[in-house]
Amino acid sequence: MRSIFLTFVALLAMLPILTSCEKEKPIIQEAHHASVYVRIVDKDGISLLDPEVIGNLVRSNIYVMKDGRQYDIHWNTTNPQLVQTATNHFYGACHYRDSVSGKADDWIIEIGKFAGDQTYDKTISLFVKGEEHKIRVTNQAGFNSIGEPTTDFHISMDGVESNFGRFTITLSEEGFDPSDYETDFSPIIPHIRVNDKTGNNLLNPDTPGNIIGTTAYIEYNDARYDVAWNTKDPRKTRALSTNAALNTNGANETRALPAIFYGAWHYQLYQLDADRLPQPVDWVMDIGELPGGDNLDITIPIHLRGEKHTLRITNRAGVENRKIKVDRHFYIDGTEQTGSILTLTLNS
Repeated sequence: MRSIFLTFVALLAMLPILTSCEKEKPIIQEAHHASVYVRIVDKDGISLLDPEVIGNLVRSNIYVMKDGRQYDIHWNTTNPQLVQTATNHFYGACHYRDSVSGKADDWIIEIGKFAGDQTYDKTISLFVKGEEHKIRVTNQAGFNSIGEPTTDFHISMDGVESNFGRFTITLSEEGFDPSDYETDFSPIIPHIRVNDKTGNNLLNPDTPGNIIGTTAYIEYNDARYDVAWNTKDPRKTRALSTNAALNTNGANETRALPAIFYGAWHYQLYQLDADRLPQPVDWVMDIGELPGGDNLDITIPIHLRGEKHTLRITNRAGVENRKIKVDRHFYIDGTEQTGSILTLTLNS
């Protein structure tokens, strides 16, 4: 027993020696890689890579040629790292909203990545609308005095060098004339919930004392439209009223989605969930359709249970910097409403 104890003590005494004999593992540092960042703008400086811009180049025939291989653009990626599969691996080109340049709406194409642990002089081509842009990338790889990897990148496009690999292609022939495009605005269809004083939805068949089937109507363009009770989803039928008439006031005649004013209808509103399955939201009364592309400031009287209420709609729509701009507001009895469902409260 004593000999076993002495042997254990001897081993403990050797541990510091064994530990001191272990060599510290060196930290291997990876050489920095490089990428090329390209903006494409029209003659007014508006980004043609922004998906919201009218006449943009997203999903157009833009591609990169490198070593005889064509790389198509990965459009609308949320993070370029999603298509980078290996260290210093050339993945091609991806398109995303840039957060480096400091411009909130700056969309770019990133090309890369270019290895930092190799010395080379390489030229690739970026094709935009059939026009070739030569991108030259050179690097001198090495190590500094303490063994850390170093790089010396030089990146140029069409003979112009950039310290940060950022370039802008201006398509001088690309301007914007709104008359060249048919701008489509979705019709305005407000959803209205009708409550009693305690907040119960009087359009729900399960609510005691609901107003379903009672005399209810709206006034629009000097005409009366009775509420159509318990209708099907109007987005599927678009034929709810014999009074339906196509609004042909000016520009609406050329729009892909002309506004058809049906009047007012009552139904159960559904919305799609994350699995694209319809889920009930609420029982509502819709009024419409109204032209979403027109400048409007209209008031529609609503008659429910002998009470007169008002729905005011203001709408300003147009195109600014090649983007569709809509400023729309809803008011019930003079109070501005927020959210996707408006609330009308009866006094009785």
